[in-house]
Amino acid sequence: MSIKINKKSLFKIIVCLFAVVVGLFVVLFLGLRLLVPTVYKNTKDYKLCLDSVFYKSDIEHFPKTIPNSADEVKLYCIPGTYELDGALVLLKFKIDKAYIEKELSQHQFLNSNTRVGTVQKIYNMPSEFVGIDNTKLTYFVINNKENYNENEEYFPYFTGIGIDKNFEYILYYYIKPD
Repeated sequence: MSIKINKKSLFKIIVCLFAVVVGLFVVLFLGLRLLVPTVYKNTKDYKLCLDSVFYKSDIEHFPKTIPNSADEVKLYCIPGTYELDGALVLLKFKIDKAYIEKELSQHQFLNSNTRVGTVQKIYNMPSEFVGIDNTKLTYFVINNKENYNENEEYFPYFTGIGIDKNFEYILYYYIKPD
């Protein structure tokens, strides 16, 4: 018993198998691309970072643009890709005291009576991503529902501003755990 396969049929089978293999590689590549979060570190991507954050209301305290007078600017941004993803946005820069005082006066904080330079018990603040030790800052937590309902042990919660004791550095932060 012999099976006859003509060349045309064999060619079609090979082309179909090749298309399936290529398709699987494309799907695998796109799947991996979606699973690996985008990380923005270049300050030129700051606007793109902010535009990519899912919960816009959580980043309203961030400046719309980085001030021209800012020095030593560092950005670390993982905006997340979907509603359920975690996110982390940190923006640190050196700037004059007047700018920092103006920023503090423009926002409502849960701990607005805290004095700059106060030692605080920090649960988790990955500020080393932007080159500053988390214990060198005083954190002011934005007064919103998510922060208000959080347990004290998780301070400085999810959104706010950190200031160094000399009023030289400001850190805007947004942390959304997975």
